[in-house]
Amino acid sequence: RSLNFKEMKDNSMITAMKFLQTLAICAYFAKQPYYPMLIVQLMQLTLRYGICKESCYGMAHFSFLLCQKFEYFKASDHIGRLALLLSDKCEADEYQSCILWIYFGVIRCWSVHIKENLENLLRGYHVGMQT
Repeated sequence: RSLNFKEMKDNSMITAMKFLQTLAICAYFAKQPYYPMLIVQLMQLTLRYGICKESCYGMAHFSFLLCQKFEYFKASDHIGRLALLLSDKCEADEYQSCILWIYFGVIRCWSVHIKENLENLLRGYHVGMQT
């Protein structure tokens, strides 16, 4: 199946997405309550202006939120797979290891035994070491 999403072309929006992505990861590790709001903002900008590399990151983290905070496992799996597909389409190599870790290490283990995800987790590790 082909993914026919509009590409984000507005440089100011791409810069905003990069800034939000950086803020989101800082908020997550600092255990700030702003993390979900920042991820939702990434998703809103993606839906309004199109996809970019940071959209893939935002979708992976949105998938994480659906799984961990709301326990919407099926929806989380679908969005996580979409993040993986879009990361390939957008050539989002710098976010690939994070997306692989979230999907195969956090999301997919709710529906498939973790042993079946080890190969992809190892791939994510290798990608992360290369980027």
